[in-house]
This record gives sequence, structure tokens and C-alpha cells, in this order.
Amino acid sequence: MADDKMEIGIPGKFSPEEEAILDHLYNHPDEMIGTGTLIGTLKPDQEATEKRQQSYEEIQGAIETLVAQGLAKGKRVSISGRVCFEKLRLTPRGEVAAIKERKRVKKLVFIDISKESG
Repeated sequence: MADDKMEIGIPGKFSPEEEAILDHLYNHPDEMIGTGTLIGTLKPDQEATEKRQQSYEEIQGAIETLVAQGLAKGKRVSISGRVCFEKLRLTPRGEVAAIKERKRVKKLVFIDISKESG
């Protein structure tokens, strides 16, 4: 039987990086998490310098957005001339957002029943 279903992703309120960070912070409340940790966890295969720089910008930008929205907090530090965050934690509002994001419907699946026999 041919594949008779179609899946459509439903975009959420957060970017993929923001969503991944919320999820990671929610699932690891007792770990010391920072920009470097998140880059290593969420984008582990970054060997080329330009890919590492892009990963830093994506992750750091997502962290800054979450901090600006009051969903995460941490200690801002300078490492090798770049701003990074250490000791990241979800705020109470961030915990609520992470739970809502986990429970959100992320895709719709349509099944073509017109091809069903019988």
C-alpha cells in the first residue's frame, strides 16, 4: 500500500532553538547549563569555524530572546570577548512556557481514506 498520509508541521510561538533550549532547561533543572553546554548538546557536530560561529549566534540569540521575555535567567559573562550565559535556569513563567510547548500539538496527520478498500 502506498503512503496515504500527509503530515503538516504546525509552527509554534518559539523558534526551533528557543524550543530546544526551553525543553533542555526543563528536563535538566539541576545541571549547570550555559551557552557552551547548549551549543555542545543541541549542535554537537560543529567542526568548521564558521559553523561554530553560526551555532554560537543561533544559540546565544535564542537565549537572549528567552531572557528578554522573562522565561529564562542566568549569569551573563564574557568569554574570549563574547557574551555568554552561565547558570541558566527557567523562571516560573519559563516553566509554564516549557510545559505548554511540550503539550502543544506540533503536527497534523491527514490520512486519505478515499483509497481505503472495503
